[in-house]
Amino acid sequence: MYRFDWKKLYSVLTYAVLLLILYFLQDAVCPHILLFGARPLLLPMAVVGVSLRGDLVRGGVFGLCAGVLCDTALNQTVALCLILFTLLGIFCAYLADTTFTGSFPSFFVLCAAALLIIGLCQLLPLLFSSAASPLPLFGMACRQALSSLIFSLPVYYLCRLAGRRPRQQF
Repeated sequence: MYRFDWKKLYSVLTYAVLLLILYFLQDAVCPHILLFGARPLLLPMAVVGVSLRGDLVRGGVFGLCAGVLCDTALNQTVALCLILFTLLGIFCAYLADTTFTGSFPSFFVLCAAALLIIGLCQLLPLLFSSAASPLPLFGMACRQALSSLIFSLPVYYLCRLAGRRPRQQF
């Protein structure tokens, strides 16, 4: 006889709520915040946070969903965030299984690396389409990573809260 798994449903619903909250903040609040000359990105940090607490499938699926929402929030026609966030979720979940823990320093280091890579990938078309120097583009990616990392502690605790298991048995 098949028994319905309430814990999986609870987990999926809490991660969906987390994703919707951060998408709302990314789409409605972050465009009005300008720190160091750049707008912060919250969704990549959520992908790192969920991936550090889950497995490869959870990290990849959450990254895929966050990538779709980030592409719509940033009005990008190319599915850059979709591809990058899916790979980010799988890679961070792999690192959580092998090297990193779910602690805040691990989360912070992975977020900094992920934000730099995502910022550079977003600026690659500018590097190839114009005669722009790579140094100012790298500086812009660093400023965007710094402006995003300011919000790393609240995003980390939201991901930790979403990753908790229900106390009661259903």
